[in-house]
Parts: sequence; C-alpha cells; structure tokens
Amino acid sequence: MPADDQDLSLDFDELTRDRFLFGSPDEVAEQIIGYQKRLGVTHMILSVHWVGMPHSQVEDALNMFAEEVMPRVASAS
Repeated sequence: MPADDQDLSLDFDELTRDRFLFGSPDEVAEQIIGYQKRLGVTHMILSVHWVGMPHSQVEDALNMFAEEVMPRVASAS
C-alpha cells in the first residue's frame, strides 16, 4: 500500500473515495460505468458480505445487483 494511502485520519468520504461502491442501483451502475470508461475495467471482484450481516441481507444485495445494476452496466457497454 502506498505510504500516503495509510492516513486513517482523513474524513470518511476521503477514505472511501474510489474504494467502495455505495448508493442506489443507479449510482452503483454509474460508478462501475465510470471505471469502465476511465480505466477500461472489464472485470471486478465484489464483496457484498461483511462481518455480522444477516444472510438474508446478503441475498437481497446480490439479487439487487443482478437484477438492477448489471443490466444498466451491460446496456452502457
């Protein structure tokens, strides 16, 4: 990790910028499309499960991603 990337005293927005996909399905799709356009990204490895999350919430997130985010990204390609 770059030395300047270890400063945890930064505010939350600065720490999370370009590291996580947050937001509504439209917002997440736009973030992914932005990575495609700016960086040529064709594959992403995503995690939707965090410690303590109920399994039902993980399933809901995966379903929302598959049903709402992926089609928007595919149609933008």
